[in-house]
Amino acid sequence: MKPRNTLVRLHKWQVDEKRRSLAALYALRDEFERKLQMVEATVVREQDLVNSSAGGSADVGFSYGAFAQAAIMQKENIQRSMQSLDGQIQEALEAVGDAFKSLKRYEIAAANHAMRKDKARARIEQNASDDQALESHQRKTARK
Repeated sequence: MKPRNTLVRLHKWQVDEKRRSLAALYALRDEFERKLQMVEATVVREQDLVNSSAGGSADVGFSYGAFAQAAIMQKENIQRSMQSLDGQIQEALEAVGDAFKSLKRYEIAAANHAMRKDKARARIEQNASDDQALESHQRKTARK
């Protein structure tokens, strides 16, 4: 019975590790979303700055073009990273599912083994009790 419990503990640990790595991937994806929102907010803020200083120097409009190109490239890089991360998340989800199925298989096997052991113990106890009752009955009938 000990090896079964050890296998169950091992598989629980594996499921926990896979869940932790999945949580880390989700946290990284959230960080990418936050960065993407920051870039978009920065672009809007710079657009407002350029629009408010439309009567100002031409340098503001010229520098905004370079900024906008850099922001677009940064957004595309973040989006590509998020797409790649989505693939990793999908793989991690499948790994967690597989590990959980394996854990359940071992837990069911351990529970079935324990149930069979309990039934065998109960059967032995019942046989002993039956033997005692039979012996008691035989003594009572022999006295009469």
